[in-house]
Amino acid sequence: MLRKLSILIAGSLIMGGAVVSPTLASLTWDKTTIDGQSGDVGNFVSLRLDGSNNANISYISTSQGEVKYIQQTGASTWDTRNVDGIFSLEAGTSLTLPNDVADIIYYDSDSAQIRHAREDGASWSVDAIDSVSSSTTGVGFDSAVSLINALAVAYTTDNAGILNYAQYNEALKNWAVETVDSSGGAGWETSLTFDSNNIPHISYFNAAQGKLMYASNSGSGWSSVPVAAPAGVAVGRYSSLQFDSSNSAHISYYDVTNGDLKYASWDNITSTWNTETVDSAGDVGKFDSLTIHNNDPYISYYDATNGALKYAYKEGGVWYNGIIDNTSNDVGSSSSLTVDSSGNLHVAYYDATNENLKYATSTGAAPVPEPSGLIALCGGLSALAAFVRRSKK
Repeated sequence: MLRKLSILIAGSLIMGGAVVSPTLASLTWDKTTIDGQSGDVGNFVSLRLDGSNNANISYISTSQGEVKYIQQTGASTWDTRNVDGIFSLEAGTSLTLPNDVADIIYYDSDSAQIRHAREDGASWSVDAIDSVSSSTTGVGFDSAVSLINALAVAYTTDNAGILNYAQYNEALKNWAVETVDSSGGAGWETSLTFDSNNIPHISYFNAAQGKLMYASNSGSGWSSVPVAAPAGVAVGRYSSLQFDSSNSAHISYYDVTNGDLKYASWDNITSTWNTETVDSAGDVGKFDSLTIHNNDPYISYYDATNGALKYAYKEGGVWYNGIIDNTSNDVGSSSSLTVDSSGNLHVAYYDATNENLKYATSTGAAPVPEPSGLIALCGGLSALAAFVRRSKK
């Protein structure tokens, strides 16, 4: 009888501990409109925090044909500036803040140029990085700053999909350009970052092959490999790349075929990519933005089914998700997420219904993950052993 009972208890513990369901996150959000000028404003956002944890955001006024920049000057006060215009703007903006000085990368489809604007006191200095296709189809870019504060940009040059990398030389005041991938279809929706060894890394979508790709250059030239390339599907659009403290790469991305938000992380021990589905509840995962805090990933992304801005994070091996904003019919089709030094999340995003720029910060504590199956099993077996000892007395 005791043996049968032991088997039943152990079996139920194993079954109960084997399944851990994702949980709705308990974070709440303070939301506000920070640019609600007349016309269509707030799309193609890029958010960075300065050394004082104040938000700095680049974005576009589509109706005015202007690149804009807004800087937080107090708890609820903002300073808005026009950077460049008037022309047709597509394919986003990318903001960096080396030494708290704003550098903004953007695409001017009228002149067919990837352009760079640098804050210079009360004005902006503007230069062209490279000429690209006059068509906006497939043009993507992202910028990052190296450990020595060198500004770099990854971008696609034309519809044929040639991925380039350019780094700014402060002494010579020019851009050194090199080709990363010329295989065709490369460079859509690029994400660029540097690891702790000052090596540049790029994630991007190869439209010709339907693959998420990953490129790096450790000093002997660029190498590029697929991250997620299941046969017969298109996977890897809107990728967002970050590194953790152990120099492992993390990428969030959109599975076009299945309409899912996915995530890949590099295992330094096995030298392999581990891929997971984060959210598959409807058409979710477009326009995602990834940040890493305490080695845990946090992602903002668009729920196209419900026209909502969502977030997800992984803690203790468990994915949690929730809603940042669904107060309009269509919100979150562009977002940029980051985390401050205290662990609070900040996200800038586009409200397409009201055509304005919004900003949200997280409040409340993240939920504590339930014990894993192994921990629960060990605890249960310990209790079972105590029961057996008592039964023998």
